[in-house]
Amino acid sequence: MKEYEIFKEISHRQNKKITKQRSIIVKKIFSLHKHFSADELFKMLKKEYSGISRATVYRTLKVLVDMGFVEEREFGRGKKYYEHIIGHDTHSHFVCIRCGKIIEFKSEIIEQEIYKIAGEYGFEVDKISTIVYGVCKECREKGG
Repeated sequence: MKEYEIFKEISHRQNKKITKQRSIIVKKIFSLHKHFSADELFKMLKKEYSGISRATVYRTLKVLVDMGFVEEREFGRGKKYYEHIIGHDTHSHFVCIRCGKIIEFKSEIIEQEIYKIAGEYGFEVDKISTIVYGVCKECREKGG
């Protein structure tokens, strides 16, 4: 797992301790290819490992966010979601305001336009995060 090796190397350089629990949590996060909440991650881990506390999950997520391995996002509803970003291309999100479904999409046209507009303002882009709120197909078909 390339991401985990990078995490270990950077942790070592920054003198961050890698406990057994932290290692298990980090490996699980890097195996996920979807957005997840801290509680969802805790429930997944609890099924496989009994010795990991909710607090350890939250602390590890904070460390990973601070190190730049994981992004924390709020897609509304006051709930934080996470996704690991190492090895992932820039992408945008559609978020359903009814059911909370998150759909990732990539658009070169949108990215190019953002860079063009940023250049017009003399703004240097570090990363792009686009979130579009609306109603998903399933919720529209249910009525309303």
